[in-house]
Amino acid sequence: MAKNSSSDNAWEKPLLVILSLISLGLLVAIVYVWYTALSTKELGTKPGDFLKVEESQNATPSSSSKAENEASPSMETTSNVLNLAISGPKNEAVVDAKTLTISGTTAPNATITVSGGKAEVAGSADLVGGFQLDVTLEEGENNLVVTAFDEAGSQVEKSLTIVYVP
Repeated sequence: MAKNSSSDNAWEKPLLVILSLISLGLLVAIVYVWYTALSTKELGTKPGDFLKVEESQNATPSSSSKAENEASPSMETTSNVLNLAISGPKNEAVVDAKTLTISGTTAPNATITVSGGKAEVAGSADLVGGFQLDVTLEEGENNLVVTAFDEAGSQVEKSLTIVYVP
């Protein structure tokens, strides 16, 4: 009995397609693993960094490369920047009490001063950076300056205008 060569070869074509897809998948996996290992060890980058859009495309070129900038800390990326946030009262508030409590947050244990009322007031932030200072106001407009000083000598200030109407 003669064998039908077309029926015997019917399974070869789908098998070749399946083997080709498996080989392609393995090749993609190998390239991905190689790229991930290369980019994280030698270049100091993370996988996918090449997909990120530059923050400032119009920036002036500097003498150092991006990799050097990322390796050395800058003032923008350090966590030691002194912050000051006033939670109350709101700027340009009109109040009818002679004494006003100014509250907010800054660095833990920072020194806080408020000037511009009847007298300058000083205090300290607590262990988590919260503070409250009572200020005696002059009648009318009071231009207050709240200043925070940390142990490193840094300072930051915020201005408030408070109107006291008895």
